[in-house]
Amino acid sequence: MDHNNKRNWYAVYTRANCEAKLAVGLTDRNVEAFYPATEETRFWSDRKKKSKVPVFPSYIFVYINHDEFYQVKTTPGFSHFVSLKNEPTVIPESQISAVKQLMHSNYQWQAKTKTLSKGTPIEITEGPLQGYMGVLVADATQNNVAIEIPALCKAMVFTLKQYQFKPVWTG
Repeated sequence: MDHNNKRNWYAVYTRANCEAKLAVGLTDRNVEAFYPATEETRFWSDRKKKSKVPVFPSYIFVYINHDEFYQVKTTPGFSHFVSLKNEPTVIPESQISAVKQLMHSNYQWQAKTKTLSKGTPIEITEGPLQGYMGVLVADATQNNVAIEIPALCKAMVFTLKQYQFKPVWTG
């Protein structure tokens, strides 16, 4: 985490259905918050209603410096910062800008969640096998990874912590 006054974007995980409440609460505290939402029309048998639906359920983004972390943490609706190795993860400005531009464009789009599942190719990012490629052989909560030796039809299976590998998304 950057301990100076430089502002960065961070992702915040909210309490259930509190995205809008947290965004408003942060804005009231003069903290810049970005709550990506779309308007949907919901139909019932007797009426229809337009409502805002989060693009990323349970997440909002904040643009803060180190001194503003406490303000965010104490705002009603806050759950926790999205973190890696117990440090809030900085979201690159380019990614926030891309989301904002796409939301205001004429493109048809929808947000999808990429989940780590059995068979996901991964790259090991830390430890003695850093740089090696592998395959997730269990779901993401178990973090079992295999390094395969196809010519022998063999694989070594071992467990890594989530911060020790990253998915290699294709296509």
